[in-house]
Amino acid sequence: MKCKLFFSFLFISISISAQNNIEINLSKKQLREIKKIEKFKLMGLNNYGIDVNANDWESALRYYLIGKTVSNNNGIPILVPISTFGNKYLIEEKILADLLLETIKIQI
Repeated sequence: MKCKLFFSFLFISISISAQNNIEINLSKKQLREIKKIEKFKLMGLNNYGIDVNANDWESALRYYLIGKTVSNNNGIPILVPISTFGNKYLIEEKILADLLLETIKIQI
């Protein structure tokens, strides 16, 4: 009994050691890529993050289309720009657009 337990423990430790040696030889970039591919597989995507069994472009590229999208008749997604209140440039553009609309109304 002790002999079987010893050999099973020895086998497990050797296999763990071999796995660590394989991972040690890989660079950080390669390890990140392997983790990314595993994440894609769990999501049901291929190695590049694309759903090859999708019906249209929007559902095929759902991993990369982070923002809001609108579907077109032919299935090609239209990206909708996202504006936030924290972005000072978008707020300035909004103010300038409002001023421009007011001046146009005054001139009419």
